[in-house]
Amino acid sequence: MEKLQKFLKIEKKVTRILTDFEFYFWQSTRFLILQNYLYQFDNNKNNRLRSIYSNISLKRFFLIFKSFVQILSLVFKGCNYERVFLINERTLEYSSDGYYDPDFSNFYNNRTLVVVIPDPDAATPKDNLVYSNCLRLDFLIMLEMVLEFFSKLITVKSKFKSIKILKVVKMYQNKHLVFRLRRNFYKLFFFKVKPIDVYLKSSYSSLQKCFIIGAKERLGINIVELQHSFIYEDHPGYVLPYSKDCALPNKIIVGDNFSLKNLVKMGWPDDAIVYQGRKKSNPRQDGKTSSGGENVLIISQITVLADLVECINNIDNRFHISVKLHPREYQAQYEYFRDKIKRGGVKILPKDCDIDICILNSDIVIGSYSTALYEAMNLGKRVIVINKRGLDVFSEFVNNKKMEFITLSNIKVKI
Repeated sequence: MEKLQKFLKIEKKVTRILTDFEFYFWQSTRFLILQNYLYQFDNNKNNRLRSIYSNISLKRFFLIFKSFVQILSLVFKGCNYERVFLINERTLEYSSDGYYDPDFSNFYNNRTLVVVIPDPDAATPKDNLVYSNCLRLDFLIMLEMVLEFFSKLITVKSKFKSIKILKVVKMYQNKHLVFRLRRNFYKLFFFKVKPIDVYLKSSYSSLQKCFIIGAKERLGINIVELQHSFIYEDHPGYVLPYSKDCALPNKIIVGDNFSLKNLVKMGWPDDAIVYQGRKKSNPRQDGKTSSGGENVLIISQITVLADLVECINNIDNRFHISVKLHPREYQAQYEYFRDKIKRGGVKILPKDCDIDICILNSDIVIGSYSTALYEAMNLGKRVIVINKRGLDVFSEFVNNKKMEFITLSNIKVKI
C-alpha cells in the first residue's frame, strides 16, 4: 500500500529527532494515528461517543474508591506475583462462579494478579470475578478522563506540528498528560509487583502500549499477547516500523492460519509467533439453517456505523435483519442505530448473545472487516463486505469467491 509506505518513511525520519518522552508517546498513539491516516475515519459521522462514567451509581463510586485503596496499598506495601493479566471488562464472560475471560484460562495460576480495565459505559460493572487476586483500575481511568478533559485546554508544543502529512497527530496531542500518568503508574506498578510474565490482548491500543512500555522499562519481563481479533495484512496495529519499536510483545499467540500468514508477511520474526489454533468448537459446522434464506445478520463495528446504517436502510423489506453490535458499542451506539434506521423488521441483539449462534441462525452475514465475517465464511455462510476497508482486508477471499463485495448503492439489487 503506497500510503502506508509513505507513512513508514516519514515515521523513520521523525522518530530520529524525538526526545525519549516523545518517542514513547508516539508508540502509545501510533495505532490511532496510522489508522486515521490510512482510512480517514470520521468519528463524528460514526457517532463514536465516550462519556465519563455515563452510568453513575453508588456501586460505581464504591468501585472507584476501592480501586483507589488497592492502588495505595500496592504503592506502599508492594506484592510479588509470577504473572500479570491485563483484562478488559468488556470481554468478560459469565459463568456460575463469576466473570472470567476464557482466552486467559490456560495461563492462570494462583500466583497471578488480574488487572481489570473497567468499562465506564457499562450499566452494571462486572465486579464478581472468579479470580482471587484482582486490581481494578477504576480510579486510574477516572483520573485519565479528567486529565484528558483539562489537557484539551492546554496548547502542547511538539515537533509533530511541523509534519504536514501527519496532521492527524494533533487530534491526539491532548493525550500527553494521560500518557505521562499511565507511563509513571505502570513503571511504579511493575517495580512493586515484579512479575515474570505479562499477558494481554490488543497490544496496539494506547493503554496496552503504555502497559508494555512500563514492563519493558523493567528489564526481564516477558510480554505475551493473546490474539483478540482477525489480523489482516497491513493491520495498523501490527505493521512494524522501519525504526525501532520499544513497545512490542515478546510473543503473540494466534488462533488461525490467515493471521499467522499475515504476521509473517508484515515482518514479524518466526520466534515471536506461536500458533495455537482455535479454542472454540461450534455445535454445528455445516452452516445450514432452517430458514428460507431471508435472515440477515449485520456485524457492527464502532468505526463503520454510518455505512452499516445506510446498508440496513437499503436492504429489501422481505429480509429479517438482526444487528450484532460490538461489545464497545452498547449504550450510545444502540441509540444511534435506533434513531437512524428508517425501516422496520430490524432487531438489535442483546449484548450477551453468542456470536457463533447468531451466525448459525443467519443466512447472510454482512459487515466490513470484523473477525466474525471470517468465522461466518468458515461456517459456509454467504458473506458480504460493504466498503473499501473491508475489501482491503478480505480481498483474498473476495477474489476466491468465498466472500462478496457489494457497494452500498447496490445492496438492494444484488443481495
